Amino acid sequence: SIKSFVLLGLSGIGLCLFQMLPFLELVLLSDRMGGLSFSEVSFWSLGLYDILNIFIPLGTAIPSEGYIFPYIGQKMTTSLYMGILPLILAISTPFWIKRRFLLFWVGIAIFSLCLSAGKYLPIYSFFYKYLPGFSMLRDPVKAMHLFSLSASILAGFGFSQILSKDITKRLILFSFLYICLYLLFGYTDTLFEIGSRLSLPYQTTLEETFLWKHFVTGNCLKVSIILLGYSLLVYLIYKAKIGRTLGLSAIIILTIFDLYTFNSRLNYLINEDFYIKEPKIAKSLKNSRFFSPLIAEKMVKYIGGKSTYEDFIFSKEVLHGNMGMIFRLYNVRGYEGICRKDFSSLTENVPVKVLIKIMGVQCILSYEDEKIIFYKNSGSLPRLFFVEEAKVIQDRRKILEYMKDPAFDPEKEVILEEEVRREKSGDRSQKSEDRSQKTEDRSQKSEDRRQKSEDRSQKSEVRSEKSEDRSQKVRSENPKSKIQNLKSKIIKYEPNRVVIDVDAPNDGFLFLSDTYYPGWKAYIDGKETKIYRADYCFRAVQIKEGRHKVEFSYFPRTFIIGLIGSLLTGIIVLVLFCKTNLLKISSFMSTLRIGCRIFGAISARGIRAKSLRCSSGCGILNPSSEITLSP
Repeated sequence: SIKSFVLLGLSGIGLCLFQMLPFLELVLLSDRMGGLSFSEVSFWSLGLYDILNIFIPLGTAIPSEGYIFPYIGQKMTTSLYMGILPLILAISTPFWIKRRFLLFWVGIAIFSLCLSAGKYLPIYSFFYKYLPGFSMLRDPVKAMHLFSLSASILAGFGFSQILSKDITKRLILFSFLYICLYLLFGYTDTLFEIGSRLSLPYQTTLEETFLWKHFVTGNCLKVSIILLGYSLLVYLIYKAKIGRTLGLSAIIILTIFDLYTFNSRLNYLINEDFYIKEPKIAKSLKNSRFFSPLIAEKMVKYIGGKSTYEDFIFSKEVLHGNMGMIFRLYNVRGYEGICRKDFSSLTENVPVKVLIKIMGVQCILSYEDEKIIFYKNSGSLPRLFFVEEAKVIQDRRKILEYMKDPAFDPEKEVILEEEVRREKSGDRSQKSEDRSQKTEDRSQKSEDRRQKSEDRSQKSEVRSEKSEDRSQKVRSENPKSKIQNLKSKIIKYEPNRVVIDVDAPNDGFLFLSDTYYPGWKAYIDGKETKIYRADYCFRAVQIKEGRHKVEFSYFPRTFIIGLIGSLLTGIIVLVLFCKTNLLKISSFMSTLRIGCRIFGAISARGIRAKSLRCSSGCGILNPSSEITLSP
């Protein structure tokens, strides 16, 4: 019933709260919150000719070296084939079984098919305009997951009708249709006309196009042969020529063969050594941040489906996509599909020269004329550095404008969005005592300085000569001289924890060029301290002079709240289950208790019999040792 369906859905949501709440937090802070353009949202839409893949396996794919190149869209568009018998059963089930439950899944299948069409049907545009949150979703073709699910459920109900209905003639008819398609595609130019309306992959040769024609026609012939095999098995089952169990098992095996024959091309297996062996460029990028722009389309034959082994190798060598994650390389572009809105605003408004300096980009990769160009950035700042001065700007737009100003120097000052917390009275008194102690030391040293004044005056000429050399040396040195005074080391860098050993020269701020995100906490020498949003979207903590251990840890409240909600939902579901099935549970427990009594009685009887044998020296039991079993 609808009530049960709704309760089941709410239970599923409640059990997944520990994961859903952190995800919703990410979505609310992402660049998709404001919505994407319709062209970006509907880019991967299921075209009219892509539906060919539902009936003809890999209908819009070009085979090459045993693998495939999709004509258009993602690989998902070429993996719509679910097996010819499941497809026929899914179409036939609503006519065989008259149940409202099946009409629901028929509606889901039709709706998902229309939704996956994206820009080609007005339904997607309507949802984009009027359904809240729909403008944040990309790739309409992903709705085909719902189609596959609903069609599989319908095919399962149809499979139960094979024993009661003779569908031999229907299977033979479909086999005849596929033979007609084989003749049509093989001996006419119809397939080339279809291909001319598809988007070809980059550098598709004429030989590959003819290979695609033979590939599709061959698949039509294979499907027709498989259909004839189904027809024979169904006929033998219906006429009782073979056993039902044997016949149904043969049909299942043939279905597995059907799916594996065609869809195994979509999942190319790669040896694990591919992911273990580092590319040449990774050795130069170890322990450093790098930036790589989006790879040019002509560098890889097709971006959406890197199908040949050579394309996989090339993608690893140029660190395309998220290949750098395998080797723990830090790409400032990130590896996730959802980007922080703050980070997007920063990259769009602040000059690149300032960005790569703040984010500590030490290497820049460029793809020019099908070559990888590797640039070293000598002017980048370290991943963490010390800044004495802080400038507070509460208006975020003004922060971006200030960062555009050439006078802004991230080495000298950090931009904060709120006032810095003042020190407590205890800390102030302690600090005053330290200052008084320092003044006493200075006064004591002043006497020694007076005694050495004569020697200094004699050496003043020598020092004046050396001062000029030092000033020239300072001018020639890297402007990071102040930053180099900070002795710091990242002891641990994990996804949820960063530990830093730092020796600050003065009181100031420790800047870490990692993204500011709610849920992170900072500890200095074991005491929690505030994390400030620095330079628009990074982190900074206030630190005092001296050596300290700074630790950043991530344990968000959304996860804690979600975990509590999931546990409560689990308890409620368990209580309701026990309450609904109380009679069955009590019957099971009583049966279990009777079984335990019988087992205990049998064990006691065996122990008693063994003791009597040992005492009498023979195998005859005393009649008084009989045991009566009580129910």
